[in-house]
Amino acid sequence: MEVTKTEIQGLKADQLLTRLDNLQSQLIEINKKVSEHPNVTLLSRQQTAKILGISLMTLYTWTKKGIIPAYRIGNKIKYKKSEVFESMELVNPKTPSND
Repeated sequence: MEVTKTEIQGLKADQLLTRLDNLQSQLIEINKKVSEHPNVTLLSRQQTAKILGISLMTLYTWTKKGIIPAYRIGNKIKYKKSEVFESMELVNPKTPSND
């Protein structure tokens, strides 16, 4: 019986399988977290700025000042849609109309 040695970019087959198992475990954990919060809608910086009718620079400033909470996911910044609207209510509370 002939034994074949397999390497991919310097990783032996058993090392590669270990990494794939770790990746699968991480994906399962992420899926659990996402399914715990099914109603959370994440917005990109561009989507958030468009909804608010502001520039990306203004959004950056508001984020730095803590007016709108943001979340770093990898190398991207995301905003929870519900928190964007909540933040705007705090900044611009509705005033009762004199109808």
